[in-house]
Amino acid sequence: MNSLSIDTTSVSFALGEVSGVLLVVGGVLTLVWRLSGPWRRVSAAPRPLPAVQLAQLRARRRNIVVGVLALIAVGGVVAAVSSYNPEPRAADTDAARSDKEPADPAVGRITPGRSAPSSRPRGWRATS
Repeated sequence: MNSLSIDTTSVSFALGEVSGVLLVVGGVLTLVWRLSGPWRRVSAAPRPLPAVQLAQLRARRRNIVVGVLALIAVGGVVAAVSSYNPEPRAADTDAARSDKEPADPAVGRITPGRSAPSSRPRGWRATS
């Protein structure tokens, strides 16, 4: 694959990076949920528990896993948002404004009654 043909400054590339980060986060969330299944279900309790206590234990474990998944999801969204760095549109750059007006309005403007600034240092006199 020729990596020189990929425009890494485009908005599409930045959105692709964000999509990739979110896809990885989704995979991690799915993996954690699937691997924690036997622990959440409490299939074999160390001692026999009444049905109410077993249901409470399952709910507590499910809530713990959901909290961990929420933390992972928040971290993934923060990573995805921070990886979105497209270049500014060409119309928004200083080069696009150069033909209209300078970025600094004081640059290049000569006020009436004053001559253009010279490149000579102040106090310089030509001697003949």
